[in-house]
Amino acid sequence: MPSFVYKALNAKGQSISGKVNARSQEQAIKQLQSKALYPLNISKIAEIAGQKKETGKGFKFKIDLFRKTVDLDILADFSRQFGMLIEAGIPYHQGLQILSHSTKNRLMNEVITEMNLKILEGSSLAKAMGGYPDIFPSYYRTAIMAGEKTGHLGDNMLQQAEFLESQTDLKRKVQSALIYPGIMSVLGLGIVIFMIEFILPKITPIFSFLKHSLPLPTRIMIGLSDFIADYSLLLIFGILASLLGINYYLKKPSGRYFFDKLLLRLPVVGPLMRKVCLLRFALSFSTLLQSGIAVKEALSISGNSTGNMLFEKSIKEVAELTVNKGYSFSQALQKSSVFDSKFVQVVKVGEESGALAKMIKKLSENLKIETQASIQKFVAFLEPIIILIMALMVGSIVLAILLPIFEMNQLIQ
Repeated sequence: MPSFVYKALNAKGQSISGKVNARSQEQAIKQLQSKALYPLNISKIAEIAGQKKETGKGFKFKIDLFRKTVDLDILADFSRQFGMLIEAGIPYHQGLQILSHSTKNRLMNEVITEMNLKILEGSSLAKAMGGYPDIFPSYYRTAIMAGEKTGHLGDNMLQQAEFLESQTDLKRKVQSALIYPGIMSVLGLGIVIFMIEFILPKITPIFSFLKHSLPLPTRIMIGLSDFIADYSLLLIFGILASLLGINYYLKKPSGRYFFDKLLLRLPVVGPLMRKVCLLRFALSFSTLLQSGIAVKEALSISGNSTGNMLFEKSIKEVAELTVNKGYSFSQALQKSSVFDSKFVQVVKVGEESGALAKMIKKLSENLKIETQASIQKFVAFLEPIIILIMALMVGSIVLAILLPIFEMNQLIQ
């Protein structure tokens, strides 16, 4: 049976080394964890003997998170479970140890294990989460920091879980609403390409004996078919190059800002996206306020949760007016073009009554209902449009095929 040497921390945070026999690295890790040891490094003895120095083949709990993240529902599940453990009086490190055994997601399991090691070394939970910005966003870490300072960490964790679950629910509703239109679009485009590429070329030779020219729609379709056949590789390359170019442009701040601004100005789509951004902001902002974060700091953090750079810029301007120029929150919102009068009025009432977090929370619930209704209306509007476009495209091809047949019948008569 293979042997592994390890370096680990015990429950007191002391570093120890040793050797363990196991069939694999995974089994070796489980053996150490069953003994309340937290592995820092595990390497197979045979691999060490063949190396003058470590080349990275041994197992390490070192994760490259710059390209890795987890789904929101996984983070929500972690937040709810950990919050419940904290509320039950379980210490941080024991709660994380319990979750490391129950979490099925491998990346999240590794992150929890590393965070636990940092906490055993004396780090705060928020600071430990700071090493994984792609998994724990800034607003999340700030809420955790506030919870640790005020002694309401469990409650803050449960509020973050509720917020993340709302975000996940919204994301799923948008995705499910776009599935049917997306399938219809792909199907329609596939039918058109199939008819132009395979059906039309087999029918056009039949019309070659006609002495007069073919009808214009037929000539256009034949030309299009010949063009696709002759330049198919060039077309594929051009499409791929265009997609890569657009993707590169949208990754630049200027390109992303232009696209987000354009998206909000589009008919039908613009009002829907505005409601989605307002809902995301309201959910994030109210959660931070309920976690004990001040209005000014909550504004600076929650702007990034909207997913739209125009909204982010407007919220930063609101924060600037509130912090540096002495405006109240509602007065600063009135200067912005992205917040409607209803939102501003609710904030004003919340400020005057001293229940701003509660009012924003109620507003987010109303916005959620309105957004779901808007998504359903958008899908109801989109479906007949797609069907109409498909009918026009397929009908044009059928017309291009039938017109010469009608002319042939006239010549025969």
